[in-house]
Amino acid sequence: GVNPVDWKAVLNGYFNPPHILGSDIAGVIEATGNEVKNYKVGDEIIGSLEWAKQGAFAEYVATKEQFITHKPANLSLKESAAIPLAALTAWQGLFDHGNLQAGQKVIIHAAAGGVGLFAVQFAKWKGAYVVATASERNIDFLKSFGADEIIDYTKYTLTQRTNNADVVL
Repeated sequence: GVNPVDWKAVLNGYFNPPHILGSDIAGVIEATGNEVKNYKVGDEIIGSLEWAKQGAFAEYVATKEQFITHKPANLSLKESAAIPLAALTAWQGLFDHGNLQAGQKVIIHAAAGGVGLFAVQFAKWKGAYVVATASERNIDFLKSFGADEIIDYTKYTLTQRTNNADVVL
């Protein structure tokens, strides 16, 4: 998968060439080390590599077991490649940093984007009230994913439509 942070890292000179970029992986395990417990050769997996090491744009990668999980059975490898970094970013923002709890109100900016769409679903799963910002063309789309309110940011400022949020992502 290619994320905005991947190409922005190049534009901003975060990594010095030569460097193989990329965080998200989706593929089939070719070999495992002696200490690997939960995976075997032939397993389809997805994951997000360590940020400082990168390397997902290579044909083969080596990573630690903690950075992968089994690929969802109902998705192709290509579809699954879009999951890891976006889902991890949403999870960390909502729960690790935002400490979102059931019954709280969360505002999710850019809710129809990669991170935002995972955040809407995670927040609903947790039992939060979800206020999403998006353009008018994505209102029905976000409602279908469970957003309780959608604010069209092209027509309104956030404070014209809502207040008193517990978490803002």
